[in-house]
Amino acid sequence: MAFQYKNFINGKWVESASTQRFDVKCPLTQDVIAQVPLSTNAEFDEAVANAKDTFTTWSQVPISTRVRYMLKYQALLKEHSDELAALVTKEHGKSLVDSAGDVFRGYEVVEHACSFTSLSQGESI
Repeated sequence: MAFQYKNFINGKWVESASTQRFDVKCPLTQDVIAQVPLSTNAEFDEAVANAKDTFTTWSQVPISTRVRYMLKYQALLKEHSDELAALVTKEHGKSLVDSAGDVFRGYEVVEHACSFTSLSQGESI
């Protein structure tokens, strides 16, 4: 049986009230590799409201603190790069080498985001 995901709302995995699920298929084999809930309108609205609240809180976090979170995220990407590449291959039907390149490009995006303290100063000081 395929893995059945829950909704992730407010930092928690929450079971959906919906009884319908969407199959996630591997494009290479067409095997069902997971299922996600077809969430109710109320669940969707709850997730959107939580995202708005989270954005309000996050926007008040100093840039230097945000960068520290991003550096931790970057370390996790590097630590789990092989696992992430395997998941990209499974979900997108790409070769493992191509998936590893995607993970590395994501790592580079995070690296760029970590330079926000310098970028926020603009062209001249």
